[in-house]
Amino acid sequence: MFGKTKSLFLIVASMLCMASCDSISEDLPRCELWLEFVFDYNMEYANAFAKKVDCLTLLVYDENGNYVDTRIVTGTELQDENYRMKLDLKQGNYHFVAYGGLACNKSSFLMKYTPGEGTGYTDLQVELDSECLTNPRRKNLHGLYWGELTL
Repeated sequence: MFGKTKSLFLIVASMLCMASCDSISEDLPRCELWLEFVFDYNMEYANAFAKKVDCLTLLVYDENGNYVDTRIVTGTELQDENYRMKLDLKQGNYHFVAYGGLACNKSSFLMKYTPGEGTGYTDLQVELDSECLTNPRRKNLHGLYWGELTL
């Protein structure tokens, strides 16, 4: 009798396991991508991003180096040491290029070519604004910070 009860229990348990496979769903929420920006290559070896960077330009390229999107942040949220940028991208491999100090009103640098559809990562060029050389009121250069990441 004990042997039959044990085998009946195993049959019922295996049926429950098979029934539970129907409850597995692939309608999972999309994964979110959050980028954190850190500037710790400085004399203090501490994250100075919130203190130094007053505007941010993020360029997004696909795995083939083709332009995907630009995100620009110029608000006070950059002063928050916990600032993260949320990106809603399709699944894939991406190359990110970030410039701090490029999109500010007082920027000393500008993009030589505006990234857009049909441009690639290798087209990126940043140059000194010629007004910095000719305007005596702009003697001090505004900081430019740069970094890149492949995910």
